[in-house]
Amino acid sequence: MATIIDMDTENNNTTLQEVYVIALAESDEEFDWIYIHPKPYYLTEAEAVEIRNSLIENEESVTENNSIVKKMYRVKPEKEQKKNKMENKKSVKQIMILDDKMHQGYLETFVEEPLNFQDFVNFELGNLFDEERKIEQIIPNESATQFVIIYSIKL
Repeated sequence: MATIIDMDTENNNTTLQEVYVIALAESDEEFDWIYIHPKPYYLTEAEAVEIRNSLIENEESVTENNSIVKKMYRVKPEKEQKKNKMENKKSVKQIMILDDKMHQGYLETFVEEPLNFQDFVNFELGNLFDEERKIEQIIPNESATQFVIIYSIKL
């Protein structure tokens, strides 16, 4: 499978934008949570680092050890590319990558409810449905060991 950045996005009218998030960990080195206040993502690493440092100073739950600035990608709709405005948006597209690493994290967290990889993918898709997320596209790699899920969130 081509890397996500190199995907042909001409047909689905989207591109990926590099963003930075503040990720939090419940346990060592598993930074699974995204801190969304004051914003869910930042366009520059410097801004994200500045906000993280401020959170470390002001929030008891955020520490040097349980938070990092992490580079991620968000789906940038074609309309936003042209206008670069969010004012008329009714939803925002997001991306989720399901792979063996995420599956192993699930297995370690939910020891009492082990799922094989196929059931894990279905479980995650069910979670998106339960959270009223609209699944736009599911892109598997050739061996079906990794899935890119593009979904939208109503604003």
